Amino acid sequence: YDAPEEINRILNEHMEAGRRYTEAMSESRLCPLAFIWDDIAFKGRTMYSPHWLRENWIPRLRYILEPLKKAEIKVVFHSDGNLLEIVDDLIAAGVDGLNPLEQLAGMDLELLKKRWGDKLILVGGMDCSQLLPLGTPEEIREKVKWALRVAAPGGGFFIGSSSEIVPATPLENVLAFYQAIHEFGRYPIEL
Repeated sequence: YDAPEEINRILNEHMEAGRRYTEAMSESRLCPLAFIWDDIAFKGRTMYSPHWLRENWIPRLRYILEPLKKAEIKVVFHSDGNLLEIVDDLIAAGVDGLNPLEQLAGMDLELLKKRWGDKLILVGGMDCSQLLPLGTPEEIREKVKWALRVAAPGGGFFIGSSSEIVPATPLENVLAFYQAIHEFGRYPIEL
């Protein structure tokens, strides 16, 4: 607020570095999918107002993603927190997918699938802060089945944890998570 010129200078430097990164990715064409990150949200809402993001950050993101879009490389955008207020803006900027789908932050998996499932690849969705470390193996299996039931039909869902699986997560919970995905996470989904 007190130093908009400095903020713009920093954002522009970040933008140019990001553009060089996406140009290199586009030229190498190592993968049809790129993973881009910039945590811009926390539990409940974005860190900055949606208006500020639309005016200052989204245009820069669009510029960063241009080389990937020209190379027909899909873009999965990572930000912790709740992005619901700006999902349409992210899509317009060239984002093809979202990660990590932090449900405890308000990223409602069912809403995301219903509203944007035909436009977005959904990556993540399984809570790693409460469910995986503190839940029971049966709770984890049920949540995996629920997530697959609401987000997998029609494709475009890569189930995974909502961030890193922390070392305090009991081994039996990690195994229950992977076993449930292996057992139920095959197309066509039949739960």
